[in-house]
Amino acid sequence: AHTAPFTTRFQIEAFSKFVPKGAKILDYGCGYGRTLNELHEAGYTSLCGVDFSGEMINRAKAALPPAVDVQVKKVRKLPFDNSSVDCVILLDVLCCIIPNFEQLRLIDELKRILKPGGIVYVGDMLINEEDETQLTRYNAYKDAFKNEDFDYDYGVFESEAGGLLCRHHDPAWIRQLFGDFHREDFDEGRRTEQDASVTKTFFM
Repeated sequence: AHTAPFTTRFQIEAFSKFVPKGAKILDYGCGYGRTLNELHEAGYTSLCGVDFSGEMINRAKAALPPAVDVQVKKVRKLPFDNSSVDCVILLDVLCCIIPNFEQLRLIDELKRILKPGGIVYVGDMLINEEDETQLTRYNAYKDAFKNEDFDYDYGVFESEAGGLLCRHHDPAWIRQLFGDFHREDFDEGRRTEQDASVTKTFFM
């Protein structure tokens, strides 16, 4: 997985309207540093990233300038003080966190490290019942993950690339999850995958 490209486009034009160049930015789930590199090239100067994958972080360290701090996330608590970060980026992260309670734990941790008035930039995937391939996946797996660790099942499926679990979200849950944040926008889009299925996306 550490050699796989990511296809979700970071909307830096919209991002830069709300986040100044000197802001301290954390890219949570930074992967190999694609978004961090884009931010660095755009003139952002206080950048850091975390990811669970050591291989991804090694790629990021090799590609990014030394001033960009990237590290492997080994424990649930992030290595940042309370109220110390201006902005957190979550780009295709929630789709990898299946249970509601784990997503809520993440949001609580982000609230801890964000400064008052801090910004969370989110880009992820929504349930798309208009696409037959996606709908078939949802229905095939809707009863497969009902156990003590999974409190959410519809929209969860096993990806064909590597057998990883993926979650597509109900927009109502996303709004609930970020209910304590002021939303500037909720923009929906479409993305065609390699298997010709259409993924519904959102940014906010």
